[in-house]
Amino acid sequence: MTIYIATIGDPTNWFASDYIIKGENGETKIEEAFSTLFTYEKANKIILIVNDSVIYARGTRQNPALNCYNSIVSLKYTRYSDIMSTVEDYIKCVMSKFKEDLEKHGYKTEDISQKLKIIVIPAIGTFRKANMVTKFGKIVAKGNEVPPARYYPNLVETLLAYSLYGELKGAKEEEVVLDITHGINYLPTLAFNTIYKLVSLLGLKLTVMNFVPIDSRYENNNEIRIYLRVDVVSTVNKGFTFDIDQIDEDNKITDNLNKSIIKALKYNAPLALVYLCKLRKQGINNYYSQFEDATGISQISDKENEIIIDKEKIKWIEKVDEVWGDIIADFVCGKVNDLASKYSCGQGYYNIEILEELAKVVFSRFSSISENIIQNESNNIYTIVKEGIKDEGEKMYYELLKFETTPSDPDRIKRNYIAHAGLLKEILKVKKTEAGKICIKYADSFKYILSAVYGEDVTKSMYDEL
Repeated sequence: MTIYIATIGDPTNWFASDYIIKGENGETKIEEAFSTLFTYEKANKIILIVNDSVIYARGTRQNPALNCYNSIVSLKYTRYSDIMSTVEDYIKCVMSKFKEDLEKHGYKTEDISQKLKIIVIPAIGTFRKANMVTKFGKIVAKGNEVPPARYYPNLVETLLAYSLYGELKGAKEEEVVLDITHGINYLPTLAFNTIYKLVSLLGLKLTVMNFVPIDSRYENNNEIRIYLRVDVVSTVNKGFTFDIDQIDEDNKITDNLNKSIIKALKYNAPLALVYLCKLRKQGINNYYSQFEDATGISQISDKENEIIIDKEKIKWIEKVDEVWGDIIADFVCGKVNDLASKYSCGQGYYNIEILEELAKVVFSRFSSISENIIQNESNNIYTIVKEGIKDEGEKMYYELLKFETTPSDPDRIKRNYIAHAGLLKEILKVKKTEAGKICIKYADSFKYILSAVYGEDVTKSMYDEL
């Protein structure tokens, strides 16, 4: 199962080329194709990332894309959503024309329209339209208080992460292949950065490839360049983890629940994560919709317009952590809630086996040592409860240890909490069932300990679930 993602630029400037792929089963060659897209024969899904400026750009070459361009060149736009729709229709039209041209050369190509997804990204800077520098689609901030270049990478990463997560989150064994052959110079770099983070989180394989020129030939006095596929990043296996320490939840995430979920992951606290995820609704914010609502278009002249962003309406524009906090929380809580249902003992208790499952399924995505830390605490609790409660019944965990001290210093509480995977003896209640199962939950009489770690508002909500 393969998902192809490609950055693309102005298709009116592309020329017919030969594309060669050398693999274990020999060599595959497609001649006189206008796009590398037609080499994606194994694709289950194709995602094209394109700047919105593509509907204004006009190259000097004669190719089938011009028919599509001529149908949109005179359109005017009053809303950004109209630009997005036009870009999507335009690129689909271009790929359809390229397909028809390729079939004239005797190639049989499948209909890719059902598996094709277009992601539209706002462009920055000026560009050429038939050798003329234009200012269509130039991004400016309302009031020009902050140069767009300051926040542009965060804007692109947020929109890309939101869109690509929606396309990839259901993937299981798929390989993601990123094609960086085409695209305005900065777009492949921004796309790779975002995709690498996503596949690390989701546990997918990643290959980054580029078609590089190796030769040329002539046909009817026309030069046909020959390109060879080169995998510039070989398949990255599932052993890579998402670096959660790059997320600054305290300063750059506004949602308190998402902030606390990130903390629980950093502190290797599986039981806390169960309570937190029960509070969270499934899904993430629609960042594209928020961007559209904050964006207006100013038509200055027939040769110039501006896309004006009201930064006050999208606070996340200068902090990409917001979207990643949303994505991480949604991905993690989907798995946590499934396991919580499976391992529930009733009355707020969970079978202790949930700890090892969470360590394996969730925490291993963020740290190579989390699994061992959580498993060690789980084994200790299991052994002590099994020996300490002979038949059935429930106790506070510290009672089995014959040890009752509760630190009052918040920093000490936090240190102990992290050291013991959030399973402090002072807040853990344990039970052995009639069937011999060992179950655990947080006790509602030690609210202040969790308050020192997660804050009072979130902790109160957690205890409403007890």
